[in-house]
Amino acid sequence: VGEGSSQYDVGDQGTLILSARNRVPTSDVRFSVDGGVSFRECSFTSSSSSLEVADILSDPATSSSNFIMHGARKGSSSSSSAVYSFDFSMMLDRNCADADMAGDSGSDFEVWRPSSKSGTGCELGRQVDFLRRKPSARCLVGPKKLPTTLERNCECRESDYECDFCYERLGEAEAAARNQTVGACSYVCQGEEHAVPEDCRGTYLRSRGYRIIEGDTCQGGLEMGPRRFECPLKRSIAASNPQ
Repeated sequence: VGEGSSQYDVGDQGTLILSARNRVPTSDVRFSVDGGVSFRECSFTSSSSSLEVADILSDPATSSSNFIMHGARKGSSSSSSAVYSFDFSMMLDRNCADADMAGDSGSDFEVWRPSSKSGTGCELGRQVDFLRRKPSARCLVGPKKLPTTLERNCECRESDYECDFCYERLGEAEAAARNQTVGACSYVCQGEEHAVPEDCRGTYLRSRGYRIIEGDTCQGGLEMGPRRFECPLKRSIAASNPQ
């Protein structure tokens, strides 16, 4: 987007971006009307009256095409401030249409799936497809709610798990010392790792060091969670026949 520290905000449901350098006086802003695919630069004032930008604001719901930028003028005290307004409705002078035909050549919308580290499009155990305005469409989405088009659960993978209680990821040195894999979850609490509960009745769960990340909805696939075991016979009998 640009070098150095900047203030920015997003409008029209992610299709508009306005940014400006901060911490240094500037007379230019950078903006995008295609969701960040490309940026253009323009001057909003002369270099002799440049601004130390404090903030850029838009509608909190990101549905507006208007932005407000405020700050202090170069060389002036903090009490001498300036406010600028930016309106992109003249550049995008029509409303986007045909959201129900997303992906068709005549529609202003497309179906978009966020990328993931695994390359599967799965995050927290599910794939979610969204409607968004095509970067090439020169129109305003406005306040209309764009629904998700599809959400489905993925098969469980190692990335869907985190270390269970009493387990921690091993670094290189620890893994080498224990002859285990780097990043594996290893038992770190005191006491026996797979001790049978004192009040064991019928069955109990034995951790394998991993649990599904909270909020993850994966189904099937790799199973790394706790396993269920029957309580030892003597302890079960003693529990059912107290003296």
